Amino acid sequence: AQDASIAHVGRVRGWEQLVRDRGGEVPLAAPWYEVPRTPTDQASGLQLLVELEESSAVAARSVVEAAGTDSTDMRDSGSAALTDSAVRATGWRLAMRPRDPSVPVTVPWPGA
Repeated sequence: AQDASIAHVGRVRGWEQLVRDRGGEVPLAAPWYEVPRTPTDQASGLQLLVELEESSAVAARSVVEAAGTDSTDMRDSGSAALTDSAVRATGWRLAMRPRDPSVPVTVPWPGA
């Protein structure tokens, strides 16, 4: 989890720099992320983790779409973030399956 957190922060800082390099302004981020609810047990914790990764995938996909064909570095970074979120979400879904075998392991279009 710590490695994923470090990678996430590094990727966000990279995107911020790409925006600045192109003359844009980056708003100050909150010093923490607000979690939509507090997990009450392992199952609700795993579900929350899946939802957070799915939300991250949506954000990463928007970076890819915004980059278009003009910015290969931003598109590549967004694609890597999308892949990372999809892989982590798959891992959390696999952890959910012993309790609920109906949980799909993957989704057809991460970030859609």
